[in-house]
Amino acid sequence: DGFRAEYHAVDQADSVGACTSTVHEQYTAPSGQFGCNKYSNDLDSSWLISLQSGQRITLQFTLLSTELYYDYVKVFDGTSTHDPLLGTYSGDVAPPALTSSGSSLYITFHSDTSVSSTYDGFVIDYVSFGSFETNCNTNAQYTLNTPSGSFGCDGYTGSITVTWTITSYGNIFMNFDQFNTELNYDVVYIYDGPNENSPLLAQYSGTTAPPLSSSGESLFIKFSSDQSINRAGFSASYSTVIIDFVPPRDS
Repeated sequence: DGFRAEYHAVDQADSVGACTSTVHEQYTAPSGQFGCNKYSNDLDSSWLISLQSGQRITLQFTLLSTELYYDYVKVFDGTSTHDPLLGTYSGDVAPPALTSSGSSLYITFHSDTSVSSTYDGFVIDYVSFGSFETNCNTNAQYTLNTPSGSFGCDGYTGSITVTWTITSYGNIFMNFDQFNTELNYDVVYIYDGPNENSPLLAQYSGTTAPPLSSSGESLFIKFSSDQSINRAGFSASYSTVIIDFVPPRDS
């Protein structure tokens, strides 16, 4: 009568299989996991993460156990081995998180002809985040729906309006890394909500732009320039924070 169920905890790395032969794979999803959970000798495998333009990638080793110096992972900042090498990794000490400069990372793994059976291999997690910093020379609208990212105008022309809508799963903290616009005439407006009808949090111009945060799960940013005297522009980054409500104690 009724029912009976069993459950088993599964380590996340168990979703990555063993590498018994050379593989060449490509990933286009905004997040994922890959690697070799155990591996054979004499492999030369590769994985390409290639996302939409404007995205960047953070990559993290959750497992690294290979024969030191002889079985190694290489990470390239681009789409092939011709792009800049971010690092070569072997042994059992995982590196800190790596971040791409663009929307692609290329990862290779080489094993030599011996001693692979005593090592666990490697597992890599990756996640994308938005980078919508551009030369603002025309009217444009951007939507950012990742939990963290960056945006801005790396230079701008006159008489343009550019907007960014940020939507996430918690309160959004935003910080301006650089800020230089024509005082009073080239202005960044920040609204506490999804559009221009939301409450105005702040408007910045000149060279000062303090950090701020949303009261909800969205921010709307508008940059408007007049017809003359352009400056260097601005760069902003944002992240999502969860603010827990703690009820007052009963007196």
